[in-house]
Amino acid sequence: MFARRCTVLTSSAVRRVKLRPLAVLSAPNCRELSSSNLTKKQQIEGFTIKDRRPPRPRVAKQKRKQYLAERQAAFEAEQEKATSLGLDWGIRSALILERLPVIVEDYTDWQRDFWDLQTKQAHYGAKFPAEMGFKYDDEKSLSMEQVLEQSPVPLAPRRTPADESNDRTTLDRALDERLVLIVKPRSGDEWRLPESAWEPGETIRQTAERTAQQLLLKTATRKGQRDDVAQLHFVGNCPAGWFWRTANEEQRGQHGEFGDKVFINRVQLICGQPTVVKRQAAEHLWVTKDEIGEYLGESMGVYLKHLI
Repeated sequence: MFARRCTVLTSSAVRRVKLRPLAVLSAPNCRELSSSNLTKKQQIEGFTIKDRRPPRPRVAKQKRKQYLAERQAAFEAEQEKATSLGLDWGIRSALILERLPVIVEDYTDWQRDFWDLQTKQAHYGAKFPAEMGFKYDDEKSLSMEQVLEQSPVPLAPRRTPADESNDRTTLDRALDERLVLIVKPRSGDEWRLPESAWEPGETIRQTAERTAQQLLLKTATRKGQRDDVAQLHFVGNCPAGWFWRTANEEQRGQHGEFGDKVFINRVQLICGQPTVVKRQAAEHLWVTKDEIGEYLGESMGVYLKHLI
């Protein structure tokens, strides 16, 4: 529907080619482009056609499949070491406690170009019948920004004071992104996801629920209502993912385990302002998926991007 045909002039001949939708939206008017410019991805009037196009799902799927295969091979190597030492793995359950986006995310460049083009076509394409006796005055037309300025209801800013001060301890930041809770236990200096050891007789989800109950204090969801635990939604009974953590020689001697297998459950915050219990975590942060690698490590950050 959006694809159009335009004449592309080259030094050899005039050919008719079918441009991709995103290329048309970025350059609605046909311009003189050579085939060599398109293949070399050179900048054309401030943008590159292929760079503005989002990655194809097939390419992303292949990269994800390759990443998971390499990750599985790395675990099998660790499993061989554990088998040779005659040690087993400990079982733990971790939480990805996430706050969903509050506002719509910002448009990308090609989305903004699409809406601008669509608005122009709707504005200049519709004509009133002459018999209606109505003539549209272009000089009196108002832009969307002018209409919003005259609105009696002021618009709230998309960026909050927490964004300006880079305060990552509050939920009132990065309103257009998902936020994930990470904690720093009192027994160590490393940041990690909230987690607990699995106990016999429990399912992985029950262990995750116990972790959430021990980690969060009761909080008031709304004024005038009784205090209640922040409402959480567990996304299914099956873990969303897992990772392993090897122990050092001293820890292996104390616990008799080669390391831990940590199963991750996704939990979404529905309402309320959760307060982290101080005796469970010395510090806590709410970070985006792009920031999580700064605290949990690059490899862990890459893996969690596939889950969040």
